[in-house]
Amino acid sequence: MLLTGFMTGCGTDPEEDLPTNSTKGIVGSSFYIINSATTYQDITEVGGIVMKATTAGGAESIAGFAVEKNGSRPLAVAAAGYITTGELRESIALIGAAGYLNNLSTINEQVFTKYTEYTVGDYSFATATAQRTVDVANQILNTLGATSIVLPTGTGVTATAFRMFMTVTSFNGHYYYTVSISPRAKVIFEENFALMTALSSGTNFTGTNERLVSSTENSIGLPGTTNQADFLFVVDDSGSMGDQQTAIATAADDFEAALDLAGMNYNIAIITTSEGADGSPCVGLNYCYDRSVQNVGIIDNDINIFKSEINAIDINGSPIETGIYNAEQALKQTANGDSYNGLLNTAPLSFPRPNTQLSMVILSDEVSQYESRAGVPFNPVNNLFTRDRILVNSIIDIGLCGDNVEKTGQYDDLAIATGGLVGNICNGGVTPNFSAVMQNIVFQAAGKYRLGRSFAKPNSMEVTVDGVASIPSIKNGYMYIEGTNSIAFFGTLPAEGADIQVYYEYPKEINLFNND
Repeated sequence: MLLTGFMTGCGTDPEEDLPTNSTKGIVGSSFYIINSATTYQDITEVGGIVMKATTAGGAESIAGFAVEKNGSRPLAVAAAGYITTGELRESIALIGAAGYLNNLSTINEQVFTKYTEYTVGDYSFATATAQRTVDVANQILNTLGATSIVLPTGTGVTATAFRMFMTVTSFNGHYYYTVSISPRAKVIFEENFALMTALSSGTNFTGTNERLVSSTENSIGLPGTTNQADFLFVVDDSGSMGDQQTAIATAADDFEAALDLAGMNYNIAIITTSEGADGSPCVGLNYCYDRSVQNVGIIDNDINIFKSEINAIDINGSPIETGIYNAEQALKQTANGDSYNGLLNTAPLSFPRPNTQLSMVILSDEVSQYESRAGVPFNPVNNLFTRDRILVNSIIDIGLCGDNVEKTGQYDDLAIATGGLVGNICNGGVTPNFSAVMQNIVFQAAGKYRLGRSFAKPNSMEVTVDGVASIPSIKNGYMYIEGTNSIAFFGTLPAEGADIQVYYEYPKEINLFNND
């Protein structure tokens, strides 16, 4: 169905395992290379933090550190079913309470459970006076307990508005925190985005007894001068969404900006969480889940129609919200083994397009009620979405809407199972910043070249196109897409037939993985 550019090649022979911690540092980062290399200083603080911080300064605009949590400190209570998420939220609350950051806001969270469990958070904040990223990193470092450690002075740009990626990783019974910070200015952050994403991966940690091997894989450049992806928006149209209409309009605007930034060729379909997907008649026209599809069909590269349609969705739909069930029914295809074709694959419609990544975006402030129409419980691991490699992204209430928090796990668990992200639809009464969420959703859908091995360590990657090195960049370079284990290119894409080569390292533990 999708992503035909599979990498070919083989890794090093098992007898030639790389030494532990051989992972290469990423060029362009300050103070922050996530692996336990000799460039780190290990210092245990009375607050229970073991610091691993680089000792060299630099002029780059990204700053950060890696921290191991001391086992004597009690773990946070699990949030959304994951200790790493609870630890992340507890740490962010601690940083916010310290008072030196203004307007600390959660943009989105993404949980990964393959190889290691880790939760990545994306945050925005401001400072009262202009600071370098390393200055802010030092303050956060101290707040987490390392009060006597000072990261080396940098010479980077100063700013008052920042973005921060923070990750909590569970690895071999230990918990690790990684932080990377960049100025929020558009031109700077867009240059830093791909690199910060690579630095934030929990798979960058290397265990003391972990076996690493390398793989060098090749692929041929695919046709086309633009990235291509399809998107299904599933919008809650129940009465509780009255407070979220501004959020939906904002999300649509930010989605447009992300498509433009990625240079994306796209198709979009819109359905709601309301009635009709089970074949029963709708109570009224505004209750029909497929009314946008009936009105405009599949939207082909027309952002104005998309924005008009999504902004026209009202709050008069059914109070029984079954977004996952409705999407499941709409996407069925006999070609994929289903017993019938759903709404979006009944002639003349066909969705998604062949060899095109499909990403689903759920916008809701209440819980999924799948069983109410399906008659059976929903399995977030074994379903149409995981079968068809659909990236599901859930922009939901994670505790700030004041309504029914998505605690039953269907929306967020499905996002986690498919490699998608979980974002905030509410922010304590303030419309969230959806720009970052939509950028993540769009960029993740751009991955064309799948790697042959699982659990790649992003901070080990070296990518070349026709022998010329490519850098982590969403402006003119590459980005590793963890959710689909693939490489995406941005800016000038590899020409058709180009020789694409990717070197990376990955763990090879016979008792845990089957990477031979």
